[in-house]
Amino acid sequence: QILWRVRVAYHRGSYENRVSGVQATFKTESAQSLSRSQTLGGEEYVINALLERITDEDIFYDIGAHVGTFTCFCGQLAKHSNAFEPHPENRDQLRKNISLNSLEDTVDIHRIALSDSEGTGSLSLKSGDRYEAGHSIRSGEARKTIDVPVESGANFISAGNHEQPTVLKIDVEGAEYDVLIGFRDRLADVHTVLVEIHPNMLQDFGHDANDVEQLLRNHQFSIQLIGNKDN
Repeated sequence: QILWRVRVAYHRGSYENRVSGVQATFKTESAQSLSRSQTLGGEEYVINALLERITDEDIFYDIGAHVGTFTCFCGQLAKHSNAFEPHPENRDQLRKNISLNSLEDTVDIHRIALSDSEGTGSLSLKSGDRYEAGHSIRSGEARKTIDVPVESGANFISAGNHEQPTVLKIDVEGAEYDVLIGFRDRLADVHTVLVEIHPNMLQDFGHDANDVEQLLRNHQFSIQLIGNKDN
């Protein structure tokens, strides 16, 4: 911990990282946030795959944005981005990271959890660590939950008069199928969906990885596996 504190101080509260020629800066207020800024959560290859597919004509939706790792990279290339993060502390860090990268004019933050319906859901907190990833709607293992607004992607677009997405990144700890089906026919204009599959957590929602794959194929997507984190 002493070493981490020294390193946090050394980086003067922020850390810069670069993927595919795109540089992003992240706030480092703890050992955990410094580590994630340096390692990008082990997802550099995934970020790279997404950056290769985004242009300045795209509308990017980062669903399960956490502290903004994908938003801060992809938001620099996309025409406009919407970052969805219902957890308040993660959302606060997300806002700081967006500001550090001067993306306030092209990135909007939303406190809702996207799903297949509208209402209120219980967000299960994985642990008490600040800026922890892995929080989930409807997980039975959490010691603590908070109520968060829930909305379908289709309703978010139509009711809020938001631009139709063309690129989706989805990391929602088991709610992948619900998020996708919630977009309904709005998936028609999406050319790229990057979705992290959580097989064990998907079962809590009554689905499996095959359901997600079939849903995407039904909307004329081809499937490419770009990584496996054994989850």
